[in-house]
Amino acid sequence: MSTLYLPNELHDYINASPIYHITMPSKGPVKMNFGQVDYICTQAPLENTCGDFWRMIVENNVGIIVMLNKITNDVTPKCARYWPNRMHDRILYQSGSMNFQVKWTGRNSQPAYDERDFSVNRDGHGMRKHHVRQLAFVNWPDQGVPNTEEFNIMLNEYKELKAVSKTGSLTLVHCKTGIGRSGTFIAADILRRHLDEKCKVIDIPGVILQLRRCRPGMIRSSTDTQMINRSPLQLIQTAHSIELIANIAATNVL
Repeated sequence: MSTLYLPNELHDYINASPIYHITMPSKGPVKMNFGQVDYICTQAPLENTCGDFWRMIVENNVGIIVMLNKITNDVTPKCARYWPNRMHDRILYQSGSMNFQVKWTGRNSQPAYDERDFSVNRDGHGMRKHHVRQLAFVNWPDQGVPNTEEFNIMLNEYKELKAVSKTGSLTLVHCKTGIGRSGTFIAADILRRHLDEKCKVIDIPGVILQLRRCRPGMIRSSTDTQMINRSPLQLIQTAHSIELIANIAATNVL
C-alpha cells in the first residue's frame, strides 16, 4: 500500500504509506502484523500540501514527527517549512474545507538533532488541541552516509520519546521522497527494537523486504543499506561495552 486517503474531500490523495509492525525473527524470517501500524512514511510536504500534511497528522493520531532532511540544500528546496518561523508564533494551514492552526511551543537543540513541540488546533473544535513533537536530524549528507554515532544518538532519543508518548499514537517519518532516508531510519529502529527484545539473530534483508511491501522503492541505494548495517553493529558494540564496564565495576566492588 503506497497511499493514504483523507476522507470527505474531493482531492483526498496524499503520498504516504502505513508501515505495519514487523516482528522479530523466530524460527524463520521476520513477518508483518497487518493488525498494527507503527509508522506513517511520507514524502516531505510541499507549499501546497502543508495543510494536508497537518490534517494527516491529526486524523491519524501522530505523536512524533521524524524529519530527515533540511528545508533547503544550498539553493534546491528539500521541503516546505511546515511550522512557524519563530517559537510561540502561530500559522494557519488549509486542507480542503478544514483549517489547522499550528503553534510552535518549545525547542530542545542538541548537536545531533533538534526537537520542536507543536500544538495543532482544528477549526470548529474549540480548545481541543493535538500535541506533536518533531525530531529533526539534518546532519545527513547528500549522496552519503551520516555519522553513525550521531544517528544512533538520535535513534535512542526517538526510543525515549516513544516510550513516553501517548498510547496508540503513531510516528510519521519523512525525508524528501519518503523512500531512502525514511526507510533507512525505520529499518534501523526496527532492528534496534529487535536487539532490545534480546533477539539473537537480526534479519536485515527480511526487514527491508517487508518494508518494500509497505512502500515500494524503500531503501534504494547502497548508502542506505550501508547505514542499516552500521547502526545495529554500533548499538551491539556499545551495549557490550556498557555490560563489560558494569561487570568490571561489580568485580571491583566485590
